[in-house]
Amino acid sequence: GSTAKEEKANNNNNNNSDGNDDDVSDANSNNNNKDQRHKPVDFVVALHACGDLSDMALSFASSHSCDFIVCPCCYVKRYLAPFTPHWHTFCTHQEVDSLSRLVELDDQREVSRRAMLVVNSMRRNAFEEREDEDGVVDGRKRQETKVKRKRRVVLEEFDNRISRRNIALVGTVVSS
Repeated sequence: GSTAKEEKANNNNNNNSDGNDDDVSDANSNNNNKDQRHKPVDFVVALHACGDLSDMALSFASSHSCDFIVCPCCYVKRYLAPFTPHWHTFCTHQEVDSLSRLVELDDQREVSRRAMLVVNSMRRNAFEEREDEDGVVDGRKRQETKVKRKRRVVLEEFDNRISRRNIALVGTVVSS
């Protein structure tokens, strides 16, 4: 679907517009918006990223080689079938299900916290493992740039009075 500005610009072009400056500025404004969508991504923030959305944010950050902070929550929610988070390859389907349910045990805070640490440690490891895969495009190895970039990912835990889902994955790109 096109926007109202695009339709107005198209109608003006088709109707031999009278050259009104408003028509031109609308068309130019729309072109600037298109250019904005293609700017590189500098940082990914995913707060309260339910279920697979956390893993999609990590995947997005990896594909754009940018820094990120991801605060997962709602570990049992699966939104993005057929997407399978990479950390699921570290354990069986039954173990994934069990860990996800343990995280949600709000009445057993320490069990929930430990399960979050396990899941997010696997996310971190899966993300770091994917770094080797990122250099491959269409089955061919990308040309290396002068500066080789690696990612450092840490788990940060903040005060659980702010949120019970209080673990964040923080990733930074470092040059080596």
